[in-house]
Amino acid sequence: MTKVLMSLGDFEFEIGKNAFSTLERSRTYRVIESDVYGGSSLQHTGRAADSITLDAVIYPVWIEEGNLESLKKIKSTADKAEPLILLSSGGENFGRYLIEKIDESWVNLTETGIPEKIELKISLREFQGYREKQKEKVKPERKKR
Repeated sequence: MTKVLMSLGDFEFEIGKNAFSTLERSRTYRVIESDVYGGSSLQHTGRAADSITLDAVIYPVWIEEGNLESLKKIKSTADKAEPLILLSSGGENFGRYLIEKIDESWVNLTETGIPEKIELKISLREFQGYREKQKEKVKPERKKR
């Protein structure tokens, strides 16, 4: 039985298969500067979307001799371009994120062309739900007389 560390939608990061080693979250706040008489003024205008970077490692040679299904699955998940819920095994719900970028490094190719390990850097951007908010604002249809 494998231990799931974190899930991103249907994709699971598991110990011994495709574990992530680092999660970095960045939050930016929007501040604008306005010229006013005698100097300048700063105004907080809200929060930008959070960014998360996950560093993960896949060991294909340890998994069914060369199985690259984990790599294919995270790529196909990204190809769907849908917001995904990011959950930790401890129950932390980070929210909904889109996969922005996947960087991969194949390390130490074997004689069969399978890498001993694949290092991944997965960049995520928080999905703030503009479309859902717009759907809520849609007016009901008028009844025809």
